[in-house]
Amino acid sequence: MLAGISAFTTRVAPGFHLPGSYAGHPVGADTRADLIYVLGLLLDLGVTEVAGVGLEPAVLRLLDNLPADEIEAFSSYRVAETVHRLGGLSRLSAEQAAAARMASRSPRLLGSLAEERPRPRRNFHVVLARCMWAQGRIEGGEPDGLDDAMHRARELFSSTSTGWINDAREPWTQYDIYTPDMYLLAEPFASSIGPSWLAGLTRVIVDLDDLVQPGGAVVWGRSVGILSLAMTIELAAVSLHRRLGPSPDRWRARLAHAVDDLAGWFSHGVVTAHQHRSSDPYRGASRRLQLTLDVYGKLLLAVRALRSCSPSPRYPAPAGPQPPANRLIVFDERSHSGAWTVRSRDLAFVLPVMRGESSGYLPVPRRPRLFEQSVLGPPTMIPTVLLASSPLLVPSGPVRRLDLDDRGLTVEHHAWAPLGAAADDRWSMPGRRTATYRTRGRTLEVHEELEFDTDRAVTVGLAVGDNAEQPLCLATEPTSGHLTVDTDGMAEWYGHWDAVTRVQQVEFICRRAFAFTWRLTRGLRIASTDLDHQYNQALYGPLVGAAAVLSTGDCDAGLTDRLRGVDVLHLAWPERWSGTDPKRTAAAIRWVRAAGVRIVWTQHNLMPHRLKDQSGFESYALWAKAADLVLHHSEYGKAVAQEHYAYGPHTRHLVVPHGAWTTHYDDFRSVTRAEVEREEAWPTAKLRIAVIGQPRVEKDVRLVVEAVEACGRDDVHLVARAATGTASGDPRVTVEYGHLPDRRFRRRMAAFDAIVLPFTSEGMLATGTVFDCIGSGTAALTSDWGFLREVLRDAGIRYGQTAQDLAACIDALTDERLAQARDAITELRRDYDWSVIAKQTLAAMEDL
Repeated sequence: MLAGISAFTTRVAPGFHLPGSYAGHPVGADTRADLIYVLGLLLDLGVTEVAGVGLEPAVLRLLDNLPADEIEAFSSYRVAETVHRLGGLSRLSAEQAAAARMASRSPRLLGSLAEERPRPRRNFHVVLARCMWAQGRIEGGEPDGLDDAMHRARELFSSTSTGWINDAREPWTQYDIYTPDMYLLAEPFASSIGPSWLAGLTRVIVDLDDLVQPGGAVVWGRSVGILSLAMTIELAAVSLHRRLGPSPDRWRARLAHAVDDLAGWFSHGVVTAHQHRSSDPYRGASRRLQLTLDVYGKLLLAVRALRSCSPSPRYPAPAGPQPPANRLIVFDERSHSGAWTVRSRDLAFVLPVMRGESSGYLPVPRRPRLFEQSVLGPPTMIPTVLLASSPLLVPSGPVRRLDLDDRGLTVEHHAWAPLGAAADDRWSMPGRRTATYRTRGRTLEVHEELEFDTDRAVTVGLAVGDNAEQPLCLATEPTSGHLTVDTDGMAEWYGHWDAVTRVQQVEFICRRAFAFTWRLTRGLRIASTDLDHQYNQALYGPLVGAAAVLSTGDCDAGLTDRLRGVDVLHLAWPERWSGTDPKRTAAAIRWVRAAGVRIVWTQHNLMPHRLKDQSGFESYALWAKAADLVLHHSEYGKAVAQEHYAYGPHTRHLVVPHGAWTTHYDDFRSVTRAEVEREEAWPTAKLRIAVIGQPRVEKDVRLVVEAVEACGRDDVHLVARAATGTASGDPRVTVEYGHLPDRRFRRRMAAFDAIVLPFTSEGMLATGTVFDCIGSGTAALTSDWGFLREVLRDAGIRYGQTAQDLAACIDALTDERLAQARDAITELRRDYDWSVIAKQTLAAMEDL
């Protein structure tokens, strides 16, 4: 955090001198007050200097220039408390003291609360009590109105049996992040509030233990996003400091995870809550610096609370994953307000139900980056109604029914209206929406029964937003025209945590009443150990929009945390990720299992290519025993692997072919033989054959060289990539060593009439080079290796086993036979299309 504040003063406010404007927006008095507050908290924590700037002189300088008559509410108590931390008014000059007194009084807030027209939000009663309490501390007495402010705050906390406080103006009902915020605001004078403060906070923390989501303790309503993350940290600190709630280990883990997540919300010390995502309009870009300092202040308060707690480990994994949940948390029985929290291995979210004035309170599933809602855009994941020329209508009015039973959660409204509209709005319409929500695995299923008090035809619509990081699949019964809209880069589709880059929508035309069921299925989250390998790139490409694929990162002790929320670990070449040390492999498997993630191994190799020793075998054997699903590229390869390894009794086996490298060659279809011969300085040859790919022990390149040396043709040219030491004195043979760049490798295929695949029958499960033949449309001369027989079927030209067999095959090759082989191998592209293979792979993972 100090690094962030240091960056802030270096890049934004050198010497803690705030600019007059920032990115075209005036820097207001609230921002200046928050900077004073942050510096005061740093001083209280023993920090006296940041980026070479003394903090106490900086605070005094800021007080010299503070527009005190503009300071109100939150800003008021922050100035007063900072003055108290400095030692009180006596430490200030007469001018600074006068400014501090004026700033601490919040006359406009006091007046608005006295008039109650329009009725202010309830949290301002707690804000006023905090202001007057702080004012009394610097003035050495009880300011007028303090008793009344404390009485109102006391009534507020004692008025709720659930601990949750409605912070909405009438007629709305909004239980949100401001409930825990009110408890935190009142903490300094909690003893004056009485037992209702501690009892209410304890109940709220217990509820939030179930409601919390990755990305925040409260993820619906106003002031969420980065403030949700800050609230998680504050609540974790307070609960640990006061030893509240039944699950301190989980709050400790959340604290560590939230601190890690914060790094993605700052750039050069300033919050990025307005970049490629959105905040509420009243916390828009014009208040970016204020929001930055507000968050720093909350974090520093958490640091203060945590100072009395024992230190926590860097990776607090002992808390384990959250336990399963299917709970309706009732905020208020009379208004049928609450939140349904669901948590299983496959799906987790919270669904708030209340009569709110914005889309942030609609009864739709919420989970940051999974069920993301746009801040300013149209409502999603809830039925909407359109009449001729009307705006979108949503279920509205008081919640008439809210209950959870074996069938699921039932929510009922008896009206339709534009979002946030008053009851007398011209478009408000009587009707009914009864929705029953249930979950099945990764699917949220919602049955809708809708009624409309109009004789006109209505258009019932349903829109669902998602993004490539976590795709959703929408299905309905009955079916309807399914439209997908690209919303990437559109500001109105920015959510608090992420952007909605795709919208799926359906519409139905109906009259009076309509019933339908819609299902949202979360795409699998797949962690790949070899995300950048060309095999996985080709495999995962067709899965965009159907599954989310991410990198596992390094194989280290942080793996368990990184895999939380992942469904499948997709393993390809274990030696490239976890190595071949059996002890390290065993640790990797423990870390994966601790995250509750299933292991899918596409077993390309029988043993590590370069480490065919006992350690390599033992490492592979451990993965074989642990894997939940092993994907083989052939029945032959499956049988060989099962002969060598003792797989777990739970392990499933499935054959999914390797894909052909067809698209790799699309840019080289027009390359001519003559062009390649000139580029490579090869002699002109009627028949050119080649051995391609990396040298392997199981690939008998020497046999191919000997066959060409022994054959009777003088128009043949062999290009063989071989291990060092392989040579030939025959002018018809070119032996090459080392790695070829991909582009050159693929261009050269245009000059080959056939590729020789001289694999022995032992030691390997598959080879990718045969799929270069299929992709490029080049004939293949093959050994009798079982994998090649299965993959190529009758498309390959089999030469037998020996050099003499191959020499005879070369002598017998004709243009007609090569053309037949090219046609046959090209026909195989459809069978080895990556889009088909990707679907097969995903279906196998989904069946686990």
